[in-house]
Amino acid sequence: MSKSSSGRGRTRSFPIVISPQEVRDLTTEVKTAVEQLLSNCSSNVNTPDYEKLYRNVYTLILHGHGESLYNGLKSDMEEGLRKIRADILISLEDDFLQKLSHVWANYDTSVIMIRDIFMYMERVYVAEKNIDGVIRFPAIKNKLREIILELVVQDFRGELPQFEWQDCVKNIKEVSQMLIKLGVKDNNPSIYEEIFEEPFLLKVVEFYKIEGGKYLEDNNANLYISQVEDRIRADMNRVQLLSLHESTGTKLLQIMEDELITKNILTLMEVDMGGVEDSLINRKEENFTRLQNFVGRVEGGKEKLGAYITSYLNDQADPNLPSFDGQSISWIG
Repeated sequence: MSKSSSGRGRTRSFPIVISPQEVRDLTTEVKTAVEQLLSNCSSNVNTPDYEKLYRNVYTLILHGHGESLYNGLKSDMEEGLRKIRADILISLEDDFLQKLSHVWANYDTSVIMIRDIFMYMERVYVAEKNIDGVIRFPAIKNKLREIILELVVQDFRGELPQFEWQDCVKNIKEVSQMLIKLGVKDNNPSIYEEIFEEPFLLKVVEFYKIEGGKYLEDNNANLYISQVEDRIRADMNRVQLLSLHESTGTKLLQIMEDELITKNILTLMEVDMGGVEDSLINRKEENFTRLQNFVGRVEGGKEKLGAYITSYLNDQADPNLPSFDGQSISWIG
């Protein structure tokens, strides 16, 4: 026998016809593997079995059983998700976030393994499945929103106990990454926006409004600017630390600038220390420049400051005060 006719290097052939019993056997092997994976029994499915299971799937599709295989996979996935949901519901009042993160990590790994097995069918029949139906289940969604919002808001307020901080940050990051990965489904708002981002941003509006009021109590523009700049810097760093989506950072910055700058521009210009009058009368050029740059962070900020200065100087009509051309101050030497 020539080398070319030997078994070495020959492409594996598939039977032209398979019996009903063979169909049942191949289907059962695939179904069992899926059930084991969804039950987190991945140790029972080793690397050689992947090749066999993939061949089983390919053979069944090749012989016209792809539709029934797809329906079986869909049913198995739905049943697996029902069991996962039931498992999470049991933990609603006991280590909920830890349980959810553990289930998500196992599920995410299992889905990758299942996709490897069904690689051929996925190209033909089925899109990637995910767990967002479980997360959107009302009891789970509401509990997740309640806990994650409380933790994140407490962290922004600096209220998390130091001894719990690292564990809380770890939980927040894991949940955030899970929600971001689940992404958008059927043109609906992403599950990340629905469960976390939208309610979080609504909560922080009131928080920053209160913070701005506290900062203004000192009646000192320089101190206020320092406090706001420190707050913006710290909270933008916190967005990264907690692995929140970049869209959250963008929207959060807009809220901080609205609540801490735009809405307080007039009050800031009128404060006794470092305000417009104090800066002009006492020729505090550095203070004035800092105020100008600060309000210039927001749309219309410099224009409001310019209008206020113009009105103030017109009212005073004091030749000893600096002049203003609508854009810049000419300080008297």
